[in-house]
Amino acid sequence: MAPRKTAKQQQEEKFNAGWRAQVEFEQEVRRLKSRKEAADFVESGPRQGQPGGQLYTNFGAFLNDLDPSSASDWERQLYIEFRERTTAAKRKKQGSESAEQTDG
Repeated sequence: MAPRKTAKQQQEEKFNAGWRAQVEFEQEVRRLKSRKEAADFVESGPRQGQPGGQLYTNFGAFLNDLDPSSASDWERQLYIEFRERTTAAKRKKQGSESAEQTDG
């Protein structure tokens, strides 16, 4: 039988799991290309009480045009970058579709 972990070991494991979840969350949000992808991403994420769960909850609130009051400045900046990136991509797509219609 494995020895029981100390409170400090448990705390370190919890911290490390949260840190890993944050790194993975940031990487994935930076890859998202649309609000649909983002909504699917939030739906597939961990829930409250699990490592990273609060990040997904906050991002979901942001996607629903709500202020995620518990979001950190780091999270808010990530969300703003996501919105700017997806808005620019949407405008670019609409512009190319509009040009195709006038050419055709």
